[in-house]
Amino acid sequence: MTANYEKEQKDLLKLVADGKKNLLDAEQTKVDLRLLMKALRDYTDIRQLTPEIANALIRRIEVHSKDKETKKVKGDIYFTAIGLFSVPTGKEMLSAMGEIRQNPQQFKFSA
Repeated sequence: MTANYEKEQKDLLKLVADGKKNLLDAEQTKVDLRLLMKALRDYTDIRQLTPEIANALIRRIEVHSKDKETKKVKGDIYFTAIGLFSVPTGKEMLSAMGEIRQNPQQFKFSA
């Protein structure tokens, strides 16, 4: 009986620890999103990219090794709050626009 109790207690402690970690991650993401939204509001009419704007919007930039065949260098830009952003294809954009038009209530948000 005590073995079952100890196992259950251990499982519950792990569950609580995982829950706390998830909560902290969610709170950090919330803060990051608020900072991103503030930066986007402040910089809606950007005429020139300044270091201040880049620091507000970009978390880090990774530059990879040069591709031997194409002689091109790949770079990844990680944005504040959203991380690595992949530009959607035209087909993906049209699909998303159609989905939003069909269910506009589902996609309303406020920051």
